[in-house]
Amino acid sequence: MKISTLLVSLCIAASPLAAQRTDQATMLADWQRSKDNVLHYIDAMPDSLMTYRPTPGVRTFAEQ
Repeated sequence: MKISTLLVSLCIAASPLAAQRTDQATMLADWQRSKDNVLHYIDAMPDSLMTYRPTPGVRTFAEQ
């Protein structure tokens, strides 16, 4: 009886760890996708517009 209770406890305790790994993998994939998108934006932006400031007080593309 004690062994089966111990096994059930271990299985329940391991469940959040598996979910955490999935969340970490999802977060890493999202971060990589965002990084790739930002690099594509930088490549697409002409050099002449890197210092464009639409209004005073707003950061330029290069400053961001």
